Amino acid sequence: MLTIKSIKQSVYDIISFGIVARVLNFFKGILLAYYIGANYETDAYLIAFSATMLLTKIISDGLTISLVPTFQEIDRRDGQKGRNEFANNMINCFIIISIALIILGMVLAPAIIKILGPGFKGDDLREAVKLFRIGLPIITFHFIRAIFGGYLQSLHKFKSGAKSGVINAIIYIIYLVTVSKYFGLEGLMVAGVIAVMGQVYIMYKGSIKAGYKYKYYISFKDRQVYRVFTFLLPIMVSIGINEVISAVDNAMGSVLEKGTIAELNYANNIISLIVGLFIVAIVTAIYPILAENYNKYEDKDLKQSINYSIRLIFLIAIPTTIILITLAVPIVKLFYERGAFGIAATINTAELLRYYSIGIIGTSLILLLTRVFYAIHDLNTPVKLLIMALISNIIFNYIFMRLIGARGIALGTAFSVLMTSVYGIFKLNWKLSFIPWDDIFIRLFKYFIAGVIMTSVVTIIYSNLNGVLGSTFVGNLILVIVSAFMGVASFSGVVWVTKGKDSEDVRGNREEVSG
Repeated sequence: MLTIKSIKQSVYDIISFGIVARVLNFFKGILLAYYIGANYETDAYLIAFSATMLLTKIISDGLTISLVPTFQEIDRRDGQKGRNEFANNMINCFIIISIALIILGMVLAPAIIKILGPGFKGDDLREAVKLFRIGLPIITFHFIRAIFGGYLQSLHKFKSGAKSGVINAIIYIIYLVTVSKYFGLEGLMVAGVIAVMGQVYIMYKGSIKAGYKYKYYISFKDRQVYRVFTFLLPIMVSIGINEVISAVDNAMGSVLEKGTIAELNYANNIISLIVGLFIVAIVTAIYPILAENYNKYEDKDLKQSINYSIRLIFLIAIPTTIILITLAVPIVKLFYERGAFGIAATINTAELLRYYSIGIIGTSLILLLTRVFYAIHDLNTPVKLLIMALISNIIFNYIFMRLIGARGIALGTAFSVLMTSVYGIFKLNWKLSFIPWDDIFIRLFKYFIAGVIMTSVVTIIYSNLNGVLGSTFVGNLILVIVSAFMGVASFSGVVWVTKGKDSEDVRGNREEVSG
């Protein structure tokens, strides 16, 4: 039986290495902007890479989730020998499946790129097809990584998987700062294959320490293999819809000015960094608590945990949204404006960042809501929510893109996640009745007032200091830090002054969570 200490250590490993990996990946984006910039070649690479990863990520992420309970059942029945035999069977089966997918991808590459990048023609199309074909071996190594991930997680071992994300980013960074000027985007795609190989090596070493030994064995008729495929389908649907939403933004961006896809990705990278550093960490930490509350029929504690999680998300997401909207230009300049990334790209990316930021609260809530539904053993509602997000994303993107161009894509995405999150909360409340209607409107009004005051503080400080500090990198860094710090301080001050019953609830939940 796992001890509380070991559980906390696992959570610490996931969060700490995850933060390092996301920071390094964001730094990778900065280097990509510096060495490559925002142009049609970058668009071709991003479309090719997203095409390679679309199905790969869907299958591999779902595979890890599907394998965990299967490995545990086999371990109880057949012990370590059965576990290793099943792992080897899965590895060999999925190597064959990946080879078939690679061959299929090679043949269908032009059609796949045309679907994901309908605006690509001529040289743009040929470049994207070439890059896509170079990157196809990623499929094989991602599948192997996913199987080792399921193997380790079923034993409650998370460190190797967390470390592998760091190795992936480091290999990319080494390529960009050393030989990218010689091998360009083709080399970058090869670096992607090597990066995943590095992940596989780290997880293979971790699996060996956990008792894994490789031995050739393959049987597609194995009953457990069939079970994994059956369990994999609904999970793949949920993961796949999320990936398709990102692909929709890129596809619509491909019919606009060249460089639009790159600018959309640069702006979205900032959003992903913030959500990954804070919101994902919260959701990851709270999910086991939610599942435990439900499995032990602790309905009151489950509702309190959900309310606490939502309040915490609001307290992080609202200030973050305000900072990204009011300080969009200096933030983009701070991270990207150097080398091939000029002032025009900064202004365009900052505009997209503002519109994407509107959806941070919605994105954060959807992450939490899907985990809550999984915790209460509801696998269908997350699929419905994400289908709703996808359909509304396409509709809003098309409408707003026709009105305001690339900014409409970001705004449409923001609107879709906000609408979906609101529906999801009401859907969950219909199941659990967790919303405290007696004080919910008071709390929302308090957050609104705090947000207005924070916006005013940040705007005033930025307006007065921009002319003095905004012309240099160091000055721009100080400008962003001071403005953001004073803004967050004002927001926190208003929330603290009006804490009342809300803070008592939060404090009580903190004690429950820590206990």
